[in-house]
Amino acid sequence: MEAEITIGMPLYNKRKYIEKTLESVFNQTYQNFELVISDNHSDDGTDEICQKYAERDKRVRFFRQKENIGALENFKFVLDQARTPFFIWLSGHDIWHPQLLEKLLYSFKKSKDSDLILVFPKVIAPSLNVEYKWLRGKDTSHIDNPIERYKIILRPGSFAVYGLWKTEALRKIKFRKTIVSDALILASASLIGKFKIEEEAIFYRTINHPPMNRKSILIRQIKNLYPKNKIYEVAENITSQKYRDFVYSLILAFELMKFILGSVKICLSADKLNKNITQKEKIYLALWSILSIPYFLHLFRYPENKYLQVYGKLFESLYKIKRFIYQRWEK
Repeated sequence: MEAEITIGMPLYNKRKYIEKTLESVFNQTYQNFELVISDNHSDDGTDEICQKYAERDKRVRFFRQKENIGALENFKFVLDQARTPFFIWLSGHDIWHPQLLEKLLYSFKKSKDSDLILVFPKVIAPSLNVEYKWLRGKDTSHIDNPIERYKIILRPGSFAVYGLWKTEALRKIKFRKTIVSDALILASASLIGKFKIEEEAIFYRTINHPPMNRKSILIRQIKNLYPKNKIYEVAENITSQKYRDFVYSLILAFELMKFILGSVKICLSADKLNKNITQKEKIYLALWSILSIPYFLHLFRYPENKYLQVYGKLFESLYKIKRFIYQRWEK
């Protein structure tokens, strides 16, 4: 029997967690899958463990990158290897409930809605005793209008990306190298089809780094996106905390602008993802993105960063007139 689901695992230095994660895959009640692992040139022995699993089970295809290609490229690499109608990503430090694949696939197959392209699980962080209830707001299975789906989905906080996808839909999406790139993947996908949460499928999120504020999280994402960027190496080696923060503030402001530009590009080419979207709706979405994203990314909550303050104030002024603009477009 041919595999029905491809599990994509992009990895980098996960030796501490990888065996428990892999065991949660092989302990699934649903076994008709292939597992594609791409080690992003780890230096902690992650590749050695993965190679052993590949030798044990013919469903495992293991790749080791010759150099660190960056986190986003590694995520795309495992997707490109998929040969099945369904696809799901799994991080190398997280754990699946034994019935996760079974529940997600059943939820897909029992649905009569051909527009459904993603079913995602409930996410729990056991170490924090937290269930991410805001994920329920990502369920757009009841919304037929792609414009309204986009406005709901384009927010930070993107664990829904770790759900079960229709592979053909996911392959239509352009992966844009920005911070919070998974949010742009979901935003693009929302224009193609609907998302549904499956409460009976459970994904356990393992926190593998110390608590961080939002600015630190974004900086970490930038480093993971561009592992060989000389500018970031220089910034890391600046001995003065004041000047290092100054350089990172400039980098962060630039990357935030790239994120907004990426979202605008998605809006202006939305008809390529969904032929039913009109020119007027494309412009409306682009305006909505420009005016709304600074709030989603909390640009107005970095009082120590004068560059983001200026940027935030500019868009805060524009934000005040957005209701008028939307009303004009909707007439």
